Amino acid sequence: MPVAVVDLETTGMSTDGDRIVEIAVLRLEEGKPPQWLDSRVNPLRSPGPTHVHGLSARDLRDAPLFADLAPALGPLLDGAVMVAHNAGFEHRFLAAELEAAGGHWAVPRLCTVKLSRRLFPDRRGSGANTLGTLARHYGIVNAHAHRAMGDVLATAELLGALLTDASAPVDAGEALQKAWSPAEGEARWPIGEAAPPLPRAPRLRPPEAVTPPPDRPWRAVPKVRRQVVAQGLKLSELRLLCDKLSLVPQSSREGLQRALVNAEHASTRALLDWLSPTTRQRVSQWVGVAEVSTWLAA
Repeated sequence: MPVAVVDLETTGMSTDGDRIVEIAVLRLEEGKPPQWLDSRVNPLRSPGPTHVHGLSARDLRDAPLFADLAPALGPLLDGAVMVAHNAGFEHRFLAAELEAAGGHWAVPRLCTVKLSRRLFPDRRGSGANTLGTLARHYGIVNAHAHRAMGDVLATAELLGALLTDASAPVDAGEALQKAWSPAEGEARWPIGEAAPPLPRAPRLRPPEAVTPPPDRPWRAVPKVRRQVVAQGLKLSELRLLCDKLSLVPQSSREGLQRALVNAEHASTRALLDWLSPTTRQRVSQWVGVAEVSTWLAA
């Protein structure tokens, strides 16, 4: 069964007045290359908590409306199970936005928050099951937290980690059933040509891609410089930083520049290059596990 990993960034928490400002969908289906949508969305209002998602009114000014992107969602979500971290949140916003665009949201969903709680009943407490907390627990690197595509990739890797965690005291099949919600009715997607998506400027995946010279350990680099590199840089900023600070050798600078070009999402290979080797391996493993389809279809 195909899986569509979804993440949204919004102007707030309520569907009564708040809107989507960024959407990412990654469809994974065994035997087929990944398909995805990654775009900013013009909310026709203030962007809300810019300090969280990093999107300003200027960033969203030229972005397509949700209604213009909606026709592209059908091929990505039709016949698939939506996977999201706190899937109820994505479900409510997508249902409201799609209804306003003349469609109807009816997609079965699997919540990785519920899955984590079902697999590990003792994993309780405030913040125990946030995406950031679980990512750190499983060693998942998310250099683009609170960015839609960054969180989508982290959620995809988290699903694989949860399903393959041998320390879980609860059967994975049973936990999946309890974390899954059926579709409500029949989906209806707006018809027409979708507007071209407007993704955010891609960022690199440091610090794992940044290798400081042997005589200059990473911890010796000032904290401010580490933060700048960890957040990712535009190509021009990267050149200036590397040339001025001599932070990495020439070979590493060239590798980072190539990574920046690859992150443009021009091909399936470019999207997979966003993933760390561990992520690629885990995603490949869980997409290919026949039991997952069996559990979800049961």
